[in-house]
Amino acid sequence: MENRSELLKKTLKYVDRGKVLELGCGTGENAVYLTLKGFKVAGLDLSKQFIHKCKNLAEIYDVHKNIIFMEKDIVQFEYSEKYDLIISDFVFHFLEKDEIDIVIKNMEENTVVGGLNSVSVFNESNPDRFIHNFIKDELKNYYSGWQILEYESLKGHDFIIAKKIS
Repeated sequence: MENRSELLKKTLKYVDRGKVLELGCGTGENAVYLTLKGFKVAGLDLSKQFIHKCKNLAEIYDVHKNIIFMEKDIVQFEYSEKYDLIISDFVFHFLEKDEIDIVIKNMEENTVVGGLNSVSVFNESNPDRFIHNFIKDELKNYYSGWQILEYESLKGHDFIIAKKIS
């Protein structure tokens, strides 16, 4: 399976195993790919239809017994464990600023020391207007106490891969 996001390709330079939580897993391509690579993956999405597609994809690739998909709101999700990697790929533009604050705080608190948060967002230079388009360095500022492994602000979007150091 080669259908994975650019953010995930970049992230895999820094991690090769562990527990992963994907916030806003969409139709499941990243989650299934990670499971095929040996990661223990849980994926969350608010859409019942997307979760159904995720489960179908996991069946097709015969990883349905090794992956968990949950129809959950990422803002209200109650963590029960910590993760080596929490990834969110172009999801935050659906959230209000105060909701993003909650989600990133929860991501940070529920990442193991040495673990990663990997996030991509639409920024203010994106011609499309969303509920929230990130301003310059906004995403980076959330991770001021973390080691920034990669950060890039491109035309239309930003991404960060950050490592929890304490």
